[in-house]
Amino acid sequence: MNTVLWNSLVIPLLLCLIPFLMVLYVAAEVYFRNPRQLLNRTAAIQLICCSTIFLGEWLIATVPGEYMSSISLFVKFGGAFLAVSSSIYFFIRLSVLRFHNGWTLVLAAIPLAAYTALTLLPDVFILEYNYNGRYRDEELSPAFDILLKATLLYAVVLCSALLFFARRRFGQYFKLVKAERRKYTPLFVGMLATFLVLVAYSTLPEYIFDWHGKVPPRLIPQYGVLVWAFCIRYAIVKLNLLPSPERKYQILFRLSKHGIVLLDRHARVVEANPAFERMISLSDQHLEGAFIDQFLMEADQEPFRQKYYKRFRELEPLREELAFLGPDGQALITEAESDYLVLNDEILQYVILRNITERKRSELLMRHMAYHDDLTDLANRHLFHERMEQAIRELDRKDGERMAAVLLLDLDRFKLINDTLGHAAGDSLLMAIAEKLRSCCDVQATIARLGGDEFAILLPAIPTEETALQAAGRLMEALQAPIPLEGKEYYITVSIGISIAPADGRTPAELLRHADTAMYVSKQAGRNTYSRFSAEWNESNEHSLNVVNGLRHALERGEFLLYYQPQVNMSTGVIVGAEALIRWMHPVRGMVAPGEFIPLSEETGLIVPMGDWVLRTALSHWQRWRSLGMQDLVLSVNLSPKQVLAGGFVEKLAEVLAETGFPPDKLCLEVTEGIAIHDNGLALEVCRGVRELGVHLAIDDFGTGYSSLSALHRFPFTTMKLDRSFISSIGQQDQSETVLKAMLGLARGLHMDVVCEGVESREQWNRLQALGCGVVQGYLVSRPLPVAEFERFVLGSGTAAG
Repeated sequence: MNTVLWNSLVIPLLLCLIPFLMVLYVAAEVYFRNPRQLLNRTAAIQLICCSTIFLGEWLIATVPGEYMSSISLFVKFGGAFLAVSSSIYFFIRLSVLRFHNGWTLVLAAIPLAAYTALTLLPDVFILEYNYNGRYRDEELSPAFDILLKATLLYAVVLCSALLFFARRRFGQYFKLVKAERRKYTPLFVGMLATFLVLVAYSTLPEYIFDWHGKVPPRLIPQYGVLVWAFCIRYAIVKLNLLPSPERKYQILFRLSKHGIVLLDRHARVVEANPAFERMISLSDQHLEGAFIDQFLMEADQEPFRQKYYKRFRELEPLREELAFLGPDGQALITEAESDYLVLNDEILQYVILRNITERKRSELLMRHMAYHDDLTDLANRHLFHERMEQAIRELDRKDGERMAAVLLLDLDRFKLINDTLGHAAGDSLLMAIAEKLRSCCDVQATIARLGGDEFAILLPAIPTEETALQAAGRLMEALQAPIPLEGKEYYITVSIGISIAPADGRTPAELLRHADTAMYVSKQAGRNTYSRFSAEWNESNEHSLNVVNGLRHALERGEFLLYYQPQVNMSTGVIVGAEALIRWMHPVRGMVAPGEFIPLSEETGLIVPMGDWVLRTALSHWQRWRSLGMQDLVLSVNLSPKQVLAGGFVEKLAEVLAETGFPPDKLCLEVTEGIAIHDNGLALEVCRGVRELGVHLAIDDFGTGYSSLSALHRFPFTTMKLDRSFISSIGQQDQSETVLKAMLGLARGLHMDVVCEGVESREQWNRLQALGCGVVQGYLVSRPLPVAEFERFVLGSGTAAG
């Protein structure tokens, strides 16, 4: 009875059921280490299948005899073959060899194919059990035995090769150190132990494994499976062959490029990763137990402490930027993000710190570039507007206690520097001006370059208007010093316009517009001065704007007229020519004086299309005069410098002459002597081109502008028109006749005809006739007349040329 109990209960319990539970436990441990990992699941399935071998043996020893063969075939051998297949699949995946999924399944399914043959061919693969008086003995047919050993041999060889490639491949591509490679050693040991047990069992006599006749010898090779199970467990659990989530998180913690720090409720450092240590240049031993705020910039320490304790009590995550003291003493800006976790029954805050110092510097640089001038590094127009808005809001808050001033500066004749010395010198001058402005302005002032040579200064809080005027005076005084450029010294002056808030406006646009108006007044006053805005100028500007708007439509609506003033030969009294003069008949205002709209048309460039209209219309009128017998009249038409410099004028003139059939010698184009100022070669070229067409060229208003003998000599003028200011002084100033004699002598010396304008009295006529003047025009002869009246005047006088 004792022998039966020993053989049927104790031995199966000790040798089969306990190993089954042990392997099953190992399988669960491997699986729950990382359930989401495929290799962990595959290893767990492999171990579960291995455990069924011991379960099968325990059932064989305990169930009735008629069930032994079925249990052995479906539980023991079924689990064994499934364990072999899952082992092959596990090692293929572990090897990282790039097998096609189909080949992986084929290689892993070969043991299952062998098992299928066992179940389908029971007459060939025979399995029987007999009781030998001590234990139930297992008898296999030769075919069964060969198939079983061949399958095991196939699995051992293939898995060993896969394991070898796995170790070699990981070492080659990931440069694992020896400690990492040793993770594969337990698998080699387990494989070798299992193989040696199988070889020993297959080659040695059976009685060697018969332990006093109490233990079935067939259990001996199965303990190789137990060794294999514990080798897998050691590699996976102890050596982290397949990392657990905790291991992965530890790797991420150590290798993260972002700083990671664990803090307790008192903001003390529990643990910090190497990235954070490098960030603040301290080792872990100096960090552990230290308060995190002591590594922040001094200004941020106290605010951080106050917020930290409140957040920790409410478990509120951290989402803000923290400035740490960097190794170089500069602020190291980090983006902090945190959450909470429980570790060893203690609540800790897990803080990730991303170094955004460079990004912040880039953002600051981009913002600086967006709000500052590239050349001078002064504020640009956008920032200046913002500062003005801020200053105006501050004025509203203080309710009239203070005022703000806007000073608009424009460099006088800066274009001359640019055109003469080049843009590089112009840029150097602008930078020098910017430095001078910085040196003489208060730190509260905002200095801006609005564009080109235009600067602006905002004085945000001044007690009186006088303060702004004094500031403008200091600026002009500071800019009087010469500025060295390309080895020479140049003097530059500025025109300044001043507007005061809130008196002159409560918006940036108003203040700038009014300062611009004041600056324009400074320009008109002779430059190198400053002007305070006056509301009266606004009315004048509004009127000018209305005039300009009207001019833009006047041509389209046919509002322009031509008047003609006769020119008389003093010797014969014959009308020899006429000057075409433009007039504007406004639909509402009536006749607009030329002095009101001609300067504005020059400023706006509208003089060019107006001049073209005058030329074509005057030529068409002359064609009518020819039919009336007035064909010998010389037609004088004024020419604006803008028309001369616009380009293509000579070609346009030739085209008009050809279209109208106008004789060129009957046309005289009048240009002011100021054309010499614009002479960059183009003006002279145009004038010569006009003369080549056979058209006469007169210098108008001679003696009032920038006359120079060299200009008279170089330009091909045929006629000199003396300004009315010299004529009106006849009989009033003793020197006037001397000047007239000199001018007439100059004209004769240069072989030029002379026309005296503004003759209004008989005395003037007589004196000019005595001095030898050739042709005159003025109110003494006739005022300017509409074309029909002019025709009647010429024909009625009976003195028309021709």
